[in-house]
Amino acid sequence: MRGPVSKQQSILVVEDELLVARDIQLALRGAGYAVIGPVRSEPDALALLSQSRPDAAVLDLKLQGARSLAILDALVEQAIPFCITTGYTQALIPPSHRWRPCMLKPFQPAEVVAQVEELLRGPRYPA
Repeated sequence: MRGPVSKQQSILVVEDELLVARDIQLALRGAGYAVIGPVRSEPDALALLSQSRPDAAVLDLKLQGARSLAILDALVEQAIPFCITTGYTQALIPPSHRWRPCMLKPFQPAEVVAQVEELLRGPRYPA
């Protein structure tokens, strides 16, 4: 596994399940990334995005029982690459975002690191 492109790269983690959030955070920090969050709610994530611009994001599609669509829109608007995580079917992903990287739970922390590394290598998907 390769390390981060730059040790200064920051990753926003949006996840409402505490254990999953902790695993993602530990894996990313262990790989040398600066972790923003984890944040557990859409308002908190949107507030962070209004104040900072992470290099990439890992976003749970469903936060506290509701889909996190406003966060998807904010990430797209700011051109921040992201992957979606979900414990539900990919059919919940809006059609305009189904081409984006998606990890189905449960996943291994190393999978998150690999996915973030792919995101940071640059676009391989349509904008």
